[in-house]
Amino acid sequence: MQYGEDTLWIFFLKFFHCNIKELNSVFYYYRMNPTSVMHQKNTKLKHFDSMYEMLKVYVSLYFEYKNNSSFDVKNLKCRIYWSIQNMLFDAIYCKSEKERKLILDELKAEELYPYPLQWNRISLKYGMKNFLVNMFSLLFPCKYYYQFICKIFRFFG
Repeated sequence: MQYGEDTLWIFFLKFFHCNIKELNSVFYYYRMNPTSVMHQKNTKLKHFDSMYEMLKVYVSLYFEYKNNSSFDVKNLKCRIYWSIQNMLFDAIYCKSEKERKLILDELKAEELYPYPLQWNRISLKYGMKNFLVNMFSLLFPCKYYYQFICKIFRFFG
């Protein structure tokens, strides 16, 4: 994965109840690297691919552990929906109308679309930009809203 590998790693640590501690102190220094994936022009496509990889991992874990009460399956389902939402958001930018239709058709075939509205994502906890993105993409599970947004982006893009 070229994007979000740390997100998946932290998820695994928490999901499998590893003995971890969260600290309020900062021990991490982010070094800006102009050649990193975050600074490349095709970041949205790489983000889409990474979200798709995460989705496959989350879905696989869900089917493996959905009947095991010692695992937080509710959080896992939220992760699945979050990955789908991110994929659809990225698809607006980096996929053609035909490719977006194929993505929706594939998600439907796997019974991953439409997914429930993600009201829990609407929070200022992670900042205003994150809040606005989540408000904008809240109705992505509604096919006609998503298609309308895609048309608007195509018109203005």
